[in-house]
Amino acid sequence: MARFGSAGVGNGQFKEAGPETVAFGVDPTDNSVYVGDKPSAHVARIQKLSSSGTFLGAATLEVKGEETAIEGVAIDPSLHRFYVLVVQTRGSENPVDPELTAAASLYAFSTEVTEKEGKKVLAPAVGETGVLAGTTALHPQSTTAGTSLLEPSGLTVDPTTHDIILMGRQDQGEEVLATALERISSAGAVGARWVDKAAFFEEETPSSPVVTSEGKVYVIGGALIGGGEFGVEQIDEIPKSFSSSEGPKALIKYDAGANELVTFPGLPEPLEGGGLSLAPDGTLWVYSKILTVGETENFKNPGALSFTPAGAVRGWTGGQSLKLGTGKCTISFFGHPMVAAGSGEQLFMFDSNPESPHVVRFGPGGEGCPVGKASP
Repeated sequence: MARFGSAGVGNGQFKEAGPETVAFGVDPTDNSVYVGDKPSAHVARIQKLSSSGTFLGAATLEVKGEETAIEGVAIDPSLHRFYVLVVQTRGSENPVDPELTAAASLYAFSTEVTEKEGKKVLAPAVGETGVLAGTTALHPQSTTAGTSLLEPSGLTVDPTTHDIILMGRQDQGEEVLATALERISSAGAVGARWVDKAAFFEEETPSSPVVTSEGKVYVIGGALIGGGEFGVEQIDEIPKSFSSSEGPKALIKYDAGANELVTFPGLPEPLEGGGLSLAPDGTLWVYSKILTVGETENFKNPGALSFTPAGAVRGWTGGQSLKLGTGKCTISFFGHPMVAAGSGEQLFMFDSNPESPHVVRFGPGGEGCPVGKASP
């Protein structure tokens, strides 16, 4: 287990300006870590670090005007690229969905580090700025209902097609927002959009899409959605043919039972698609709340819960509180924790607490984490 990173603007440091700059991902080919932050008022940065925290390089992009945030990181190891979504806030004068956020520009950068003016950089993968699909393609300020992809909640890469999949919501009219996922090709062409027309997710907002090696698309569902019962959390499968009228179906219906020891998603709720991650072996990791030995029943600490590819519970990690021990497995409540799975049973979590942002790496042979115990 390792912890690395601190507050600041230097290499290997993070300046988190609230949830609008939280972005986190891992390249499973080498377990390199990608962390987003905002070192200055109009500049967003994505740093690439080794699995032990060594600074390797960085990409920067301008965030100004109506652009307010970066949204997640999605990595395509085969194309040696990573993608970052910039979002805009729609103006209060817009007659449709005023003051909601919308997908604005999708950027593509190389994962390979180069030298430029004495600095280690991650260069744009397309053009001079890296914009793969800009505002003319995504229409973030459209005044036509159903055009913009609103309230983005994660992005991922489909390894079978190399499409980037953006998740958010679509205006269905009459102030109804439905869950939606949209494909963007690796060349920047906007593809099919799947919309939850049957209201499978009702009024809830699922998030954090991932795609398996077979092209199956999974998202975090939640209690009381998709026909679920209270206390049952779900991971749901979206039809991989986005043009299909088929509805989602549940892969996992997790019931923590009468005495909730581990539940998901955790609190604070995950942002920018950081609530669910898929390891190369098919293990699903989800950001969770964990009741640690010695805590009261109503107080749970952030951690991660894992499931097998078939949906069976595999185990959990993290969940330590400061008062119980070494602090090695402690994730703060003062941020929006995110999970990213690597290879070799390595799991990474980003603690975006602005006072002390850092990355925690969990894996075989680690120490300092609480272990499960049976009560009488």
